[in-house]
Amino acid sequence: MKSEIQHLKKEDVQLINEDFGYKIIQNNGNELFYVFDKSFKVPKTYINILLRYKDPFSFTKHVKTIEEVFIKTYENLLNSYQISVELNVSLYGVNIKIGGFSSQILEVIKIFMKFYFDNSDNSREEIVKEQVRDDILSSIYLSPYRRTFQGLYKSLIENYLYPEEKLKIFESDSFVFDIFEFKASIDIVGNISLEDSISIFEIVSGYSSNFDSEKNLNLKQNKLIKLQSTDTENNAVGFFYKICSPKDYEISAKGKIVLQLLQERFFNQLRTIEELGYIVISNSIVVPSNCNNEVYLYFIVQSEKEPEFLIDRISKFIEESKGFISTLDDSTFELFQESVVDSLKEKPKNLCDYSEFINQIFTFGVRELNYKDLLIEKVENVTLEDLKRFDLFEQDPIVVVVNKTSK
Repeated sequence: MKSEIQHLKKEDVQLINEDFGYKIIQNNGNELFYVFDKSFKVPKTYINILLRYKDPFSFTKHVKTIEEVFIKTYENLLNSYQISVELNVSLYGVNIKIGGFSSQILEVIKIFMKFYFDNSDNSREEIVKEQVRDDILSSIYLSPYRRTFQGLYKSLIENYLYPEEKLKIFESDSFVFDIFEFKASIDIVGNISLEDSISIFEIVSGYSSNFDSEKNLNLKQNKLIKLQSTDTENNAVGFFYKICSPKDYEISAKGKIVLQLLQERFFNQLRTIEELGYIVISNSIVVPSNCNNEVYLYFIVQSEKEPEFLIDRISKFIEESKGFISTLDDSTFELFQESVVDSLKEKPKNLCDYSEFINQIFTFGVRELNYKDLLIEKVENVTLEDLKRFDLFEQDPIVVVVNKTSK
């Protein structure tokens, strides 16, 4: 059963800041984040609609079909209005991105959402069946280091499927889904009126059924994950350390400084000096959950060396890093601290970039438009002693081993 449309009025919404934007939450869990910024004068709007389904992968064929057929059907209209439409399926759900001139975008949204939900049968999905199959196969043939992330998701996300598992389901055509069972998260960035934004929110949320989405992703505690790649030359090992929720600014600040301290050291030591492999990377990643997204710091090496050797070497690097941090002097600490602050102070170059930033933090669960300012403040307040007491590496990491295939 679809939701009753709740007609909202401008005076009913919560004003966050008169220079930036508004936030609206509908009672059944659908959410709108309306953002405008007076510094951007271009009359354009970028809309990101995330339909959070219990099993997003089930919608892959439908989404591919809708995108291809919709763009072909309305090609002239989209070109004349200069509006783009993109769809994809991610761990979060079905992502719909629509961008272009503000004056026509509401009309396109109305047409598109009706098209999306009115064409929910399987009659046209054969059009893109081979394309979807190729996409799944490409995930199977990814480089070993890229597949370490699949291992991470398998460890943490309930019902996550490896591409090999997806392929079996896909080829059996055993998809069962209700296109109306979703929660919508919508962020709208640009020069569009609040009234039009509310209309877009009502259009999308009006298709939504009521269901409990909180059970979609449940974290588990598998600490060692092994999988096989198709690569015949290289293995890969990844260490993943949980930092915190993206909304925990204080711990996030410490995590960013630690990453800044170790990222270049990890590459220089294991790649440049020891030449363990072509791929030696460290960074951070957010693992999605409807209940609580989590940021992980990771260290990955892809190499011809055996996995046992790589596990020992990364473990040794972590121990060396703990010693490095414990003996850090004030001047070195301040240098890296300032580097983190400088990177956070970088401004988006245009409205499209700004929209991508808003969409990213909104998807991760952050609702403060001054996210970067809050994080900068926390980074600047971290002391050297705070960092030395930070026990990030006292936890057991999730270790993902991707084994090569024998020739």
